[in-house]
Order: sequence, then C-alpha cells, then structure tokens
Amino acid sequence: MEFEEKFSHAYLTYIPKNEAGIVYVTAYHQDSFMRPSNNFDVITGKQLELFTLNGIEWKSYELKDVLGAKFIGMKDDYIYEVVSQKISLEEMKALLESFHPVN
Repeated sequence: MEFEEKFSHAYLTYIPKNEAGIVYVTAYHQDSFMRPSNNFDVITGKQLELFTLNGIEWKSYELKDVLGAKFIGMKDDYIYEVVSQKISLEEMKALLESFHPVN
C-alpha cells in the first residue's frame, strides 16, 4: 500500500502456485498521481475483450513483447490495472472474478 496526499494506492504481485506465470496488480483513484512502474508500462496490442465482473468494467489487451495480457478495469472513481504473463485469458478472467471494487 502506498499513500499519495489524499489517496491510497495498492500494489500486489501474485505468483500462482505451481505456475510459471505472474500477475501484477495496482488499484488507484483516477485523480491520484501514480509513480511509473515497469510492471505496468508494457506495450499493448489490439484490444481483446470488454467484460464486466463484480461491477468492474474491464478491457483486455494483448501484450506485444510478452505472452500475456493487460487488463484495465474501472468502477466509479477507481482504476484497476492488471498485467499477466504466461497465464491464459480464461484463467485471468477467473482470477478477476475475485476482485471487489474499492468502497
């Protein structure tokens, strides 16, 4: 957790058990300042899907140089960014189902 004047930012790195993949997650208020992070500064390709889970509207994008995807979710004033590497889109959607919006 990181604090920026009046907003909190959450960062998480997740390595699924017995998996070769990795997931980077951040959540932040849309009006806050985010420090740059190489984990989220990836080159995205075409948009893959639009979907809604737990009230969060997600957009998914292919990654150009790495096997994986980037997901950007929005609900109310919060943005959720998720970058997955070596994890299928369907597995990621199952993981994103566990996300709950910031209250």
